[in-house]
Amino acid sequence: MAQKNDLSQPPAQLLNTKARFAGDDTVNKVLRNDFIEIVNVHHLAFGAVIYLPVEVDDTAFDDQLEKPLFSRLDDNQKALRYALPKAVKVLANPEEHIPQLTQNAEGVATNPELTMSLMIGYPTVPVGAIVEWLEETQNGKHRRVWWYVHSITAKGTTGAFVIHDLVPCADFEQAISGGLVSA
Repeated sequence: MAQKNDLSQPPAQLLNTKARFAGDDTVNKVLRNDFIEIVNVHHLAFGAVIYLPVEVDDTAFDDQLEKPLFSRLDDNQKALRYALPKAVKVLANPEEHIPQLTQNAEGVATNPELTMSLMIGYPTVPVGAIVEWLEETQNGKHRRVWWYVHSITAKGTTGAFVIHDLVPCADFEQAISGGLVSA
């Protein structure tokens, strides 16, 4: 008669071994701090500010409409305000993703200006944050630009190296003048 194996528990050979990632927190913190330092001192890094999102209780806004039948479908639909800007250094990701394809009436094309990948020298920059910097134009003047953090990709096993994918945020100046940025 064959012996029945109990696979609901790990094999005895695993019980006294180190689990993957056990005790790696200290190493991860050191690697993350080193990554931020690399961004801050890199010769191609440039100055920017980040506006970190502050969630607002949007149930406090009564718009006199019918109560929705369903809850929010997308976390990015939350009502947001932004904290005052924090100075940071940013570095364009040298291994940017393949440009995204766009389709319009004239056909399919790529436009590298639709997205940008950045490494940001700040510990935690969440989706929804706004990054602002100055760009020099052809005539030597500077213009303000705003980009929205659309997604975040952690690189490597430890996730200490973070790439932020951004999309243009052309109307953020109106948000600033409209009072959505506060202390």
